[in-house]
Amino acid sequence: MILSAWLFLVMINDLIMTLKDRGMGMHVCQLIVPCILLADDTSLLSPTVFGLQRSLDAVFEYASKWRLVYNPLKSAVVVFGESRQVNSARSIGRRWLLNDKNIEEKSHIKYAGCFLAGDMKCKAAIDKAVQVGRSTINSLTAVGIRRFGMNPITSCKIWKRIIMPSMLFGAQLWCNVSLKEYEALERCQRYATRRMQGLRQQSPTEGTVSGLGLWSVEAAVDRTKLLFFNKLCHGKSNLYWKQLFMLRLSNFKYSTVDRKWGFIPDIVRILKKYDLYHHLVRYMSTCTCPDKMMWNKITYRVIHSREQRVWRASLATRADMYRFANIYTELRPSFIWKIALIHYKHLWLLATLFYLALENPFECRQCKLCGVTGQDMAKHFVLYCPALNTERNCMFETFLDVLGVENFVDFHSQEDEIVFETILGSKTDCFHSLNDNLWEQFLLVAAVGIHSMSIKATRLPMLQ
Repeated sequence: MILSAWLFLVMINDLIMTLKDRGMGMHVCQLIVPCILLADDTSLLSPTVFGLQRSLDAVFEYASKWRLVYNPLKSAVVVFGESRQVNSARSIGRRWLLNDKNIEEKSHIKYAGCFLAGDMKCKAAIDKAVQVGRSTINSLTAVGIRRFGMNPITSCKIWKRIIMPSMLFGAQLWCNVSLKEYEALERCQRYATRRMQGLRQQSPTEGTVSGLGLWSVEAAVDRTKLLFFNKLCHGKSNLYWKQLFMLRLSNFKYSTVDRKWGFIPDIVRILKKYDLYHHLVRYMSTCTCPDKMMWNKITYRVIHSREQRVWRASLATRADMYRFANIYTELRPSFIWKIALIHYKHLWLLATLFYLALENPFECRQCKLCGVTGQDMAKHFVLYCPALNTERNCMFETFLDVLGVENFVDFHSQEDEIVFETILGSKTDCFHSLNDNLWEQFLLVAAVGIHSMSIKATRLPMLQ
């Protein structure tokens, strides 16, 4: 297997030298790139129609000499830099021949797993990423990525380590992604996180993704590009891709034209976005940059910090999420799911506490048990509904047993809103000195107590 790859390189090397000796390929300053080879795929490059046809003729000549066969039906031509409208008009008058057989001209191709579009946009790649994300998450329903399935933290690991890398494969090359395209990716992630946590599709966005401590997809793409940028900076100077990167970087630095399209302008925009531009300035001056491990830490820290600020600001604009904002103050996986990793038999009982924190307290409804109409039915159900007094008293008596008299008095003497938020998991002032084991026991009692109320509610005759 290893020897065959080496033998192929020896065999195909003459083709590269033939193209290079004839001056064919892409010329970038003094750098000549005659073609790109990957396994048994050959990609020819040329800035002109005539130049590409000459390269095709040279390839056919080489193939005839060594009895190689290129299949025109599996070959395609993509013209970069033309809009779809211009390409549709011009492609009619263009013909590409390999051994007198036509090669189809396409608007985009998939090469090495990456979608490359002639109009330099990434819509096709993003549409495919969304399709991959949705189809994969749906196919894993039977495995347990659903309500009453596996722990959402476990599901989230599958999402981050398997599904997201498949979705974002080649995202390092996505440039100038529109807000609409990012929104399609964000909707896919929200769909997945709701499935993992057993939430309704109408549940608020600010709570669904943050419940698993996930960043936005845009932030994940940004970090992928930043890590790729660091890899380019550390590449050996004798490699073609490193030389091309340095040429593009120099061209961007000294060009008088304000370039807004392409990989380098996109990287510059991302570096400025996260206040990392000084690293590029230092690299262009001294050719030094942080090593891989340090860059990983730097990018994670700055992106996570920014994502948390954006998330908190988004919560602040939604009055109906004030309770959730009081309970969950940091962008990290919900403590409910972490506790459920230990007490796995109570996973979906504990999930009720997370669901209640997401309820809209300003929605006006009628209690079907006692007939009271008003806002914040979640708090009414847990603290006030007279039809559930027996179960409620039992829950609070168990709180007393778990907390002890002093802690229970501190807890029970708080305002009703604070009591309710504490039951749902908020570590209020009265619980700051409480050790983690007692706090976990308290939440387990709350989950079991609310579950018993729910069972009682389903058995009671409802008001018509």
